[in-house]
Amino acid sequence: MKKIRCLRLALSGAIALITHSTFAQTWQTVDDFQYVAGKTAYATGLAKDPLGNIYAAGDAQDTGGAWHAVAMKSGPGGTIWSTIEDYSYLNPGYDAGIAADGAGNLYAAGYNGPFADAKTHWFVRRSVNGGTWSTVDDFTFGTYAQPHALTTDSAGNAYVVGSGTTTGLSGSGLYPTNYWIVRKGTTDTAGSMSWATVDTFLIPNVYQHNAYAEACFSHATAGLFVVGSADGGGKKGNIGQWIVRRSLDGGATWATVDAYQLDSTADASAYGIGADSFGSLYVVGYGSPRSGGSHWIVRKSSNGGSSWATVDDFITSSYQAIARGF
Repeated sequence: MKKIRCLRLALSGAIALITHSTFAQTWQTVDDFQYVAGKTAYATGLAKDPLGNIYAAGDAQDTGGAWHAVAMKSGPGGTIWSTIEDYSYLNPGYDAGIAADGAGNLYAAGYNGPFADAKTHWFVRRSVNGGTWSTVDDFTFGTYAQPHALTTDSAGNAYVVGSGTTTGLSGSGLYPTNYWIVRKGTTDTAGSMSWATVDTFLIPNVYQHNAYAEACFSHATAGLFVVGSADGGGKKGNIGQWIVRRSLDGGATWATVDAYQLDSTADASAYGIGADSFGSLYVVGYGSPRSGGSHWIVRKSSNGGSSWATVDDFITSSYQAIARGF
């Protein structure tokens, strides 16, 4: 069964559709898509290319219940949509969404399988012309690999973040180990892509080893940011911490610039990141104390990610008070 993730709007693409003069006062549905009437379909991300075209990607079921990874395109304004990608091979889905670089290349990422090797593969597909797609990365890690988000930088590099699972000893018991993973794609002069894993992160020496990269953002001057969660809080280290990691050299080296906990009993996770027109960074997510309730959290950095402060802590009685992203 596919894991349904909420719609994630990356500020590197989709938020550019909104300006200060057009704050949303009213809303209208501009596309109501089902692959087959009565079957599930959902979008996982939006992007905008340099020409103003808008793209949506997600997953959809056919008559037999098999999944398709689908990408759709609209011209500026988003009023008329057409399908530009329909990829179906061992139940795939574009669960990580879609991104466009400065040259108009499109990237969409998801996962499919399990294959004959008993592994679930994370894959990235690219279109250089908005209509023809090819798989440019087919990645395995342990038994299960799933991308959660993707972005591009000003140099034309692509980044995909997510998690990979291995089996075996983790901490003091027999648990799967979930790794925070960042992969980078570079393109040579002939147009061929190569990919490398540039970050595999866990907090060491804790009871359970689990880390999940959930979202990413390339800032014009402050570097590349990846946000998510990692076990490492609490007395046994089995409380999830909200994690922000930054690279100033295109993924070659990384540093954790925020490791936040609501309190010593509260699991916390960051789920989205973006920036405003003044360059301030915002990370959104949640904290869930074991005493009950849930907190919608927004943390802000005004100095390029060097320090962070909570600017919104909205408390509800529901566990589902989760900010999924911009």
